Amino acid sequence: REAIRSCRRAIEEAEAAGERQALAHAYYLLDWALMDIGRSEAAGYSEAALAIYRELGDLAGQATVLNNMAGFAYLGGRWSEALDRYALAREASSRAGDSVNAAVPAAGIAEILLEQGRLSESEALLEEALRVWKAAGHWWGIAYATLNLGRIAAREGDLERAERLLVEAREGFRRGGASGFTSEVDARTVEVRLFQERYPEALDLVDRLLADEGGSATHGPLLHRLRGYALARLGDLGAAEAALEESLRLAREARAQHEAAATLGALVHLARAGGLRPPAGAEAEAREILDRLGIESPAPDPLEGRAVSA
Repeated sequence: REAIRSCRRAIEEAEAAGERQALAHAYYLLDWALMDIGRSEAAGYSEAALAIYRELGDLAGQATVLNNMAGFAYLGGRWSEALDRYALAREASSRAGDSVNAAVPAAGIAEILLEQGRLSESEALLEEALRVWKAAGHWWGIAYATLNLGRIAAREGDLERAERLLVEAREGFRRGGASGFTSEVDARTVEVRLFQERYPEALDLVDRLLADEGGSATHGPLLHRLRGYALARLGDLGAAEAALEESLRLAREARAQHEAAATLGALVHLARAGGLRPPAGAEAEAREILDRLGIESPAPDPLEGRAVSA
């Protein structure tokens, strides 16, 4: 929120001074901050930033804005648009001779492929990006690629490797001061704990994350869904359902359709695991979203096909 206030002041000053570079910079940072707190309806400055960078012939600026816009489209469930924006960002960085930043949109594409269940394609892109970032000593990139390689290992059932990679990623983000990404690593660690059937540890960690984040637009849907899984496996079905309902509310509020689909699926599995009828329309809505986003193989659900009781 302080970033938003600073950006608005910067926009006023840049407009008054006719300082185009600073204006574009403030525009794209403002959209980034607005999206991060879940105010997607107010984020409409990136196109103006992109136009200025094109006017100035600034390829690095274009790549940065396009990469952010791709991330916004990804979060909003417009994955075809996200892939197109990532491709343009990658091209702009490559034209600027910046292989380090060209790997950023490549990793963004890999994250979409991961969510779609296209794990081998995702892994290949991440390994390529990781080679570039290691050669450059780019700490953020190394940690980011390692995080997503850990997610792939967890999806493939290699929980020991997944845990090792997540520990490496967390340490990388911690050293760089990227607290938002350490929270992402911790959330993925909760997933691993669930599949290791270490339910009390999973619940304790996710509760600590929620206390720190307060259910943010970025991680809230995932964290409340993970909390629902842990509570269900510990036998508190009422609290599990409430956690999943909160996850769904936050996902809809943030227009995070892939998160909504995952939580709808979790509500269906919870009902069936408890011997109840799934919520009306939940299964059909989840399937429609999965099909639209091209998700061939959803992430495993700790409740699917498993009975639970209070």
